[in-house]
This record gives sequence, C-alpha cells and structure tokens, in this order.
Amino acid sequence: MHSIFGHVEPKTWDDMERQFRCVILAEAGSGKTEELRYRASFLAEQGKPSFFIRIEDIKTDFYEAFEIGEETQFKEWLESTEEAWFFLDSVDEARLENPRTFEKALLRFAKGIKVAAHRAHIYLSSRPYSWRPRDDRRLLNKILFLATIQEEKNEENQKPEPQSALTIYTMLPLNEEKIRRFCTEREAKDIDRLLQEIERANLWSLAERPFDLEGILVKWAEDGVLGGRLELLRHNIDKRLRDDHNSDRVQRQPLNLEQAREGVRRLAAAVVLSGQAGLNVPDAAPMKLGIEAESVLADWDPRDVRALLERGVFNDIIYGAVRFRHRDVRELLAAEWFDSLLKTGNSRHSVEALFFREQYGEKVIAPR
Repeated sequence: MHSIFGHVEPKTWDDMERQFRCVILAEAGSGKTEELRYRASFLAEQGKPSFFIRIEDIKTDFYEAFEIGEETQFKEWLESTEEAWFFLDSVDEARLENPRTFEKALLRFAKGIKVAAHRAHIYLSSRPYSWRPRDDRRLLNKILFLATIQEEKNEENQKPEPQSALTIYTMLPLNEEKIRRFCTEREAKDIDRLLQEIERANLWSLAERPFDLEGILVKWAEDGVLGGRLELLRHNIDKRLRDDHNSDRVQRQPLNLEQAREGVRRLAAAVVLSGQAGLNVPDAAPMKLGIEAESVLADWDPRDVRALLERGVFNDIIYGAVRFRHRDVRELLAAEWFDSLLKTGNSRHSVEALFFREQYGEKVIAPR
C-alpha cells in the first residue's frame, strides 16, 4: 500500500492502476523493486500489456531491457487502442554514476512510447533522498506530461490550464499482518513467539522493512532468540560486513571482519561529527557530495575502502557516494568508536572536545 503526500487515506494497487503517472518513494530495503516486479507479473497474467524495466538498462531500443514483457507484445500494444502498464525501477539506480543518466533514459523511453503515451500507465520508483521534488517533477512533466481531467473553469469561462496527472506516493512500511505473512513465506519457525520477541525488544522499526526483516529471521534461525536491540544490531552489522547481500555491484574484495568493524566505526564517527551523510567512494564519479572515505581511512588500501563501502551496512552507490543504511547502525558504530578512544588511553576531556567547546564559560555543542 502507498500513502499519497498530503492525504491520510492510503491507496492500494487497485486504486493506483487507474492512474497514469506515478512516482513511488521508498527507503532502501523496503521491497519497492519486488512490489513493482510482482505487480507487472500480476497484470501480465491477466492478459494486460505490462512491462517491468530497470531504468539504468534503457538503451536505444529500450524494449531490450524488458524483464517482464516482450518486444512483440509491446509493438502490438503500440498499434492497438489498449492501455498498458510500465513499471520503471529505479531513479536512484539510474543515477549511480551520472545524474544525467536518468534524464537520457527517460528521453529514450518517451520516444519509444510517443505515439501511445496517452495510453500508458507509468510508475517510477526511487529512494526519497535520490528524488529531487522540484527538479525531477519538472523533468518528468517535460518528458512524459499527461494532463489530468479538470472540470473547473476560470473567470472568463474558458478551459482551464492543463494540470499534470503526476502524483507522488510513499510506500508504507510492513504492518504486523504483513510481517507475519513474510515470516510464513520464509518458513520461519514458531512465528507467534518470534513476533512476541519483536514486541518485547521493540524491534518493529527494523522488522517493517523486508531487507532488515531478513536479518531478524537469520538471527532467529541461528539462535532461536533475538536478544535485545543492541545484540540484534551488532549481529546484523557483522552479517552485513561478512557478506555482500548478493549484489551484482560488489567486487567481492575480501575483508577481515575486525578490520571492517574498525573501518565502519571510523566512518560513522566522521559522519556524526561532520553532519554530512554521504561518503565518497574511491574511483567513483567525482560528485564530491560527501566525506572523502579514502581520507578517513587513509591507512587503508583504496580497494579495501571501496569494498567496505559496498557492504550491506551502506545503501547503494548514488552519485559516487553512499550513506549508512540506518541511523541506529550509524550511531551505534560511532558510539563504539568514541568508546574505543576512551579504552585506549584518551582522556574523557579530549573525547568530549570532539563534541563540545567552551564559550563564555559554558559548554556548547561544537559547530559541524
């Protein structure tokens, strides 16, 4: 289900399938790709022209990028009078290396459907921080504009100016019912007790996103208990540092777990102290939007720095930079780094000086 900005009432896919231009915003790990892929398959099984495409794969003949749908079906739709449904995933992936990649892909797509664009239901997904509300809305309306039906008239009794049909939605997190269904699909053991453990440890904020719920289920399968929030966070951090969550972008550079822990703690501290969320990836597109991770880890091999930034504690690389996937994870890692400073002989005063400074005889938070 999705929630439209400015409205309280949630929308279902049945509601949204009647709309023609939609953007769906959802955090990393929320399952937006699977949602779009599933819906494309669902409509295709009903015999409707339905297509799932990764935006970054759109080339000159964009129908070669169809993961769901066929070129012959697409061409038959162009020559018909039917409506079709296009699920484009995702804006942030299309901007991995260059911000203009998204625009170029949209232009190719728009050119391909031009003769039937008024019959195309189009859904784009993005992470919230990759979506530029003003610029991207303007860009979409420029390339794929479709007017919504307006009944009002202006004072001169003339037709009103056409209004865009584009609507922005956010994806709702999993509720308890959907978490239970997810656990059932994953064949988790003793689901009632698992949900009680989630409630006891106040872990709903982690369980509401499929990516993190998978981590909870791994801990549950291994230990039969979740422990406290701190224990689960540390378990998930170690798991994400050990493996690459099967992402195609990971270069599988091996990392020592203890070294990886020390590295992410230093990076988390740099983010907390600087107030900058992004960490620039070595050898990636030089957008210079965040902290130079290579400088923070100056004693590391640059290949190891990149390998670390490709682990699952971070989101995917966007504009040559990454962010920590969770605020809880970032703050825990930073706290562990500050704690290590105290345990290795640094005075409490020197550590506090990283956060506070004296002004007029009183301590104030140091500017970032």
